[in-house]
Amino acid sequence: MDGIITVHEPDTKWYKIFLFASIGGLFQINSCEYNAVEDLWYIKVHATDQSDDLIAEYIEYQKEKMTESNIILFFGNLLIEMGEYDKAQRYFDTILSSSNPNDEEIACIFYNFGRIHRFLGNFYRTINSYTRAYQLHMNARSKHIASAGKTLNELGLVYFAQRNEIKAEECFKRAMHLYKKNILRKHIDVAGTLINLCNLDCSRQNFEQALNKYQQAKEIYDNSLPLLHPNRALLRVNLGNIHLTAGNYQMALEDYEAALQLQEASLPSNHPYVARTLHNLAIVHTHQGNKDKAKNI
Repeated sequence: MDGIITVHEPDTKWYKIFLFASIGGLFQINSCEYNAVEDLWYIKVHATDQSDDLIAEYIEYQKEKMTESNIILFFGNLLIEMGEYDKAQRYFDTILSSSNPNDEEIACIFYNFGRIHRFLGNFYRTINSYTRAYQLHMNARSKHIASAGKTLNELGLVYFAQRNEIKAEECFKRAMHLYKKNILRKHIDVAGTLINLCNLDCSRQNFEQALNKYQQAKEIYDNSLPLLHPNRALLRVNLGNIHLTAGNYQMALEDYEAALQLQEASLPSNHPYVARTLHNLAIVHTHQGNKDKAKNI
């Protein structure tokens, strides 16, 4: 199926995205290249074997999300989702140096710098980028409360990865406090922070509290996200983490396998989330005594 999505910006410039894929599959991105002569971004995709209903649901969600997005930043986000971190870094650097981004765009660019560095494991630069983004959001003439909360949530993830649970919890709770001021209680960003608080509970072996937060997040995702959205896979990964920590290895295995299936349908094969799920599967197989399976993952 061939299709063209056009997005109109206030400056009357039109951006066109050409999607090439066969009928009967979910579009999975292979590459994203800009053609300066034609002034077009070409996004090459291929189709997976998901059902037509799931495809339609996911495409409609992405089209709506795209029309609501800042198109200049959209392509940088796309490169990050593809795992093209060097290209994304250069793209955002170019915007900062050659265009005239407004305060909110600059804050979002530093937020994305933080994402890039986090995926690359450079936590020092990640913290600096997220801190800069947070300050820009909060110091804007009209404070970007929800964006500041989202940045705090990401900062909490860094501290959690560094095993600094006290700072991580502080960031997550501050994010939830900001969300309450600016967005709906059942917004997907609220669900994301609930999942992170769930991970904290799981790490502390507070499994009942962890499952409660998981159910709250699941309810939000069920009402907000299409079935093939990658965040649903993250939700299932986190349920697997609870079962893994509790020693319920078979249940953890089922959760990770379900998550991996979703990730393979919606993310590039080299995406860090895919690698993390494979790593978790290897851990489960090791606990179950299947060392050969663990080695082959």
